[in-house]
Amino acid sequence: MPKKLEIRDFYSISDIKIHVVSSSTKLLKKCQEQINIYLQQLMVKLQIESKDSNGIFERWKQYMVNAFYYYCKERMILPIQPADNTKIIELCGPECNIQEARRKYEVGI
Repeated sequence: MPKKLEIRDFYSISDIKIHVVSSSTKLLKKCQEQINIYLQQLMVKLQIESKDSNGIFERWKQYMVNAFYYYCKERMILPIQPADNTKIIELCGPECNIQEARRKYEVGI
């Protein structure tokens, strides 16, 4: 049986652990809130629906699809396309990089 490919097979994914020490629980909670706010601003998830009835990549040749995925990888964007819906793609990553990829490849524009 062939091995099921996972997202980790294509992208380097790592975990970051931050240990904050304080004598005040209130300050720890405030620090945690600020870190979460920063991370939410840094990373976004954008769902794009194709205007084409056939799907996001229907008009693209294979080399164009490969170029798009490579471009996303280089800019730390994770493109996710549900197996049951070829009309939708989710792009997860830094907002400015997602917008740059959308403009360059005219995805969802």
